[in-house]
Amino acid sequence: MSRTWILFAIGLALYLHSSAQTNYKEGIVIGNNGDTLRGKIDYRNWRSNPKVVRFQHTNGQVTTYTPMDIRSFEVIEADESYVSASVTMDPLAEDPNKALQDINGEADQEETRFLLRLVHHPTISLLLLTKGDRNHFYYRKGTEKPVELIHHFEIDKVTDQLTEVKLYQSQLATILSPCPSSIKDLDHIRYQTEDLRKAFQIYLQCTEGVKPEVHSKKESTVIRFGLVAGLSHTQ
Repeated sequence: MSRTWILFAIGLALYLHSSAQTNYKEGIVIGNNGDTLRGKIDYRNWRSNPKVVRFQHTNGQVTTYTPMDIRSFEVIEADESYVSASVTMDPLAEDPNKALQDINGEADQEETRFLLRLVHHPTISLLLLTKGDRNHFYYRKGTEKPVELIHHFEIDKVTDQLTEVKLYQSQLATILSPCPSSIKDLDHIRYQTEDLRKAFQIYLQCTEGVKPEVHSKKESTVIRFGLVAGLSHTQ
């Protein structure tokens, strides 16, 4: 066996070993009955939203929860809070290169998932679901079902040109209209955590007169390769 393969095998073994390790941090779980459980959560610094979460009770017992099992959970030290909700996900490509190659996700379907809270308030919240290399942002009024803010690229069937659909901007114009300052320069609000979170913060400070609960996890940077050609206009 060559030295390169030996080093590769060692590196793979170390990676698998580290991946198997737990990383318990102080956390809280809210059950579907409203009960609060305090203990530790196996924090994995998730890039994509977790499908399950391992919770260690104060007696040492470990329970694995799915979004169907609990209402929400919070990793205190990481300042990350997730809420369980049933959502649909826009299947069209948010990456122009994938749109050009006609690569889309699965058909639009409903799933119950853990959504990351970016801005949280009883009146309205901003939530994030990252699945693979695709970010899906949602707004939620009170306890209503979250509604996705739509942004994608698609090929216009008439002109055969690549079109960027920024429906989220008109959505923001409607839901945040009671506070015009929150949607100032609406055309420049990008479909990114920083821009959307700022708009919701300004809106809540304006309409409710309070500083909303904001969680600090930053949006992961997705590096995409490829040549974007044929981009013609924006809706």
